[in-house]
Amino acid sequence: MELSKKVKIALDETRMLILGAQILLGFQFRGPFSDGFDQLPTGARYLAGLALGFMRQRPRSPRRPSARASR
Repeated sequence: MELSKKVKIALDETRMLILGAQILLGFQFRGPFSDGFDQLPTGARYLAGLALGFMRQRPRSPRRPSARASR
């Protein structure tokens, strides 16, 4: 496989990973505004906030798309 095709596949996979991360992050941001969130136990609300913080931090850490998955 030639280099230009490999680069295109890697970029396409990266776009899909970013889209998936944006969707998951959107669901995490939506949680506190949904009905019944205030009825959750305090620990569960803190855990939801912690999960949101971890998901928010993830795009800043280095990542490498799996180019071997397309073989």
